[in-house]
Amino acid sequence: TQWDFVDNSEKTPNSTWSSDWWDLTEEQREAARALGFTADSWEASDWPLPRKILWEDLDEEVQHHLRTLGENEWSWEDNADSGLVGAGLGGDERMWDDLDDDEQRAASALGFSRAIWNAEEMDDVHTAVSAFGPGFEGCVAQGCDSESLPRAQQLALSHPQVYASFGCHPKSCWDYNAKMVERMLAAFEACGHKAVAWGEFGLDYSHEYYGRLSHFRRIQREVFVKQLQIAVPRGYPLVLHLRDSQRDALRILRHWVPRDWKAHVHSFHGSVVMMQSFLSEWPNFFIGVSGTVTMGGDVEVLCKTCPLERMLLETDAPYLKPVGVEVSHPGVIPTIAERVAEIKGCSVHEVLVTTRANAKFMYGF
Repeated sequence: TQWDFVDNSEKTPNSTWSSDWWDLTEEQREAARALGFTADSWEASDWPLPRKILWEDLDEEVQHHLRTLGENEWSWEDNADSGLVGAGLGGDERMWDDLDDDEQRAASALGFSRAIWNAEEMDDVHTAVSAFGPGFEGCVAQGCDSESLPRAQQLALSHPQVYASFGCHPKSCWDYNAKMVERMLAAFEACGHKAVAWGEFGLDYSHEYYGRLSHFRRIQREVFVKQLQIAVPRGYPLVLHLRDSQRDALRILRHWVPRDWKAHVHSFHGSVVMMQSFLSEWPNFFIGVSGTVTMGGDVEVLCKTCPLERMLLETDAPYLKPVGVEVSHPGVIPTIAERVAEIKGCSVHEVLVTTRANAKFMYGF
């Protein structure tokens, strides 16, 4: 019998992904930046690349950057098979003792303890909600990928003031299949009236590399249409995520979405012209204004142009935190309202009352 020696040295797990940003070499940081990471997104394990994509389907330049970060064909495929590629999307995977004092205080304000943060016990949803302030009346938890679907469902079923929406985010469209649709529909059924919309879903061409590839744009368009074909016949309002995709988004929406449909154009950062198309063509579309309105720039122009009666305030927590706020959560809505009031030259009370009525019309609570 002839024995063949196989060198497994290249199959060792890649520990680079668990390293702190500033522990990377300068060459590794440059490679990470080329792949779309920032220091903040790296520390938050916010994965910017398509997930579960085969090594052979990656561009040579992307493969080069990944090799700089310690990946190779074998480690990449092993991680893809096990679901570890991009598994950190949307969550901070550090342990409690890895947080600095300010981060621990912020987490405590949201109802986390050491045991809850380290997943040693279930989240105390009631404690977290109590940190949102006495005026808190409700929020929508988004389940828009395989990891967040069960979390949003659990949150909606755990607290009377937390609702949920379910869909497939465009950055997760590579995972979209019959099984995922089955899971989403099961979540809607389990939550009953607590499931208030389909989404967030849509098109996102903003990635500096993948956003330019026609292959990935095509997949996003196909998944967007497939979800509209499910959501609209079932009567679900829509939560739309649209980034750098004006022409395709309008073309698809005009074909598949009735003019009287309800939709929340989530944290809109597009052009005034595109916003005006939404407002004029769909009378029940609302423009989402998030913490980015406190950062100046084009979002202020959008805010000033958008009628208050067509606006929704949102946090996109834990992302898009307003300037001066340490952690984004539903309790910072008044901070966003204050800036909207300044831009529009009206009272904070008017902003809160009007947008609250808009939210009730859109989501039903």
